[in-house]
Amino acid sequence: MASDNPTIDLSKLVGISIREDLPMETVNQVLSNPPFIPIALALNLRTVSSQTLASNIVYRSGALSHLPATSLSLLKSALGIVTIFDLRSRGEREKHPSPEVDGIKTVWIPSSIDIEPNASMVETATTKGVLEKDKLSLQGVELYDFVSNGGEPGYISMYTNILKTHKEPYKAVFQELKDGQGGILFHCTAGKDRTGVLAALIHALLDSPEDIVALDYGMTRVGVEPFKEMLLGTMLERMGRGSEMTLQDLVKEVPGFEAMAGVRGPTILAFLRSLNKNYGSAIGYFAEGNILYSGAKCYLVEELGFSVEDLNKIRQRLVVHS
Repeated sequence: MASDNPTIDLSKLVGISIREDLPMETVNQVLSNPPFIPIALALNLRTVSSQTLASNIVYRSGALSHLPATSLSLLKSALGIVTIFDLRSRGEREKHPSPEVDGIKTVWIPSSIDIEPNASMVETATTKGVLEKDKLSLQGVELYDFVSNGGEPGYISMYTNILKTHKEPYKAVFQELKDGQGGILFHCTAGKDRTGVLAALIHALLDSPEDIVALDYGMTRVGVEPFKEMLLGTMLERMGRGSEMTLQDLVKEVPGFEAMAGVRGPTILAFLRSLNKNYGSAIGYFAEGNILYSGAKCYLVEELGFSVEDLNKIRQRLVVHS
């Protein structure tokens, strides 16, 4: 899962803060090579990649609503995708509807937030010291929760909430991976959080090495670079801020924003480790020695309702067979 150009150190590139601009020559080179798919105007489109994962089955991306028909058609003809799972909220879909693509079924299943929009999943940390106009709730987590430790407390809370709010959409994806034929693509708006959590669960099921999981998550840092201004506008709208603000303004003025908007590989690993505490009984389901991602696997069994046999069937479909 590396660029074809050995001079580009992806691990360092993805670690650059979101407040800095990446060199576009380098970005374009990375986006033109695996795991990215070089389709015009595609936002963060790539395979979910690991040494153990067969190619041309699982794809991830940001929103597809801005893509022209010529690009959309390639999802079927060039990539073999037959099902798209839209993980966005009802409101996001109303503003930017999912496109129709010939030969591809688009699936949207409402999260619990869409069904019960006032439901709070967890108690959040205090927002003392944060201006009211800068309070931005993400899956029930406030910006202040991202202030310390590189944002890890906020991310663990937010991603734990996503596991709860998106149980039904995630279940549908794994059901398709078990019983379906052809490639699937799942996406949210930027392809970072709701998409990133789902990709991490797939990696956990396949026992992907931690460095691969971290890099797959961190590659979003490169994937969103050409779209930073567009995504910033979306964020400013949600915060009630003026469109004239820059990313640098927000990083400087709003505590926690830089970490919340960033993409750090260690973040997803911290989240997966936290699941081992929440779902520790998973060790009893799986073979001894196969416990690195025991909590994530237990979530698939206890929360999504899959049997160990189901998960083995998914593994058999997804893993590379020698």
